[in-house]
Amino acid sequence: MCITTNLTEEERRKCCVCDSKLHGRSDKVFCNYKCKNKAYAQHRKDAYAAGSQPIKRLNRNYYILCYLKGENADKFCISKSELRRLGFYFDVVSGIEQNKFGLKFHVFEFSWYPVNNQNIMVYRNSDEQPISPYIYKRWERHMKHKETPF
Repeated sequence: MCITTNLTEEERRKCCVCDSKLHGRSDKVFCNYKCKNKAYAQHRKDAYAAGSQPIKRLNRNYYILCYLKGENADKFCISKSELRRLGFYFDVVSGIEQNKFGLKFHVFEFSWYPVNNQNIMVYRNSDEQPISPYIYKRWERHMKHKETPF
């Protein structure tokens, strides 16, 4: 969007998108609806780009934990270096909780806490509701075209 502070009157009376001279109301920002639509579309695109990166990282963390969990294992210990090698982001979580072991981090129904400096204990909380199938399918479709192995 256009920021109109500290501008002269002549600079303020130009369209934010195409710099053409504005006619009409004194608070007018765009010269026509095409420039207005273009500016708002760019704003939506920037807002989506800013929010999609954490969601992609959270999704990747979830897929990595699902991959490592195996068939019947609800609890396992893994090294931080191995998770980093797989592309796990420790700074992207869906929740943080304080308990008797210290801080416990959540990625949907998975939780983990540090055992020591090198390892973390990961477990799947069966009491929590798993991720919604609608959201999971949407993420699955989104990630399917990328086909990136862990």
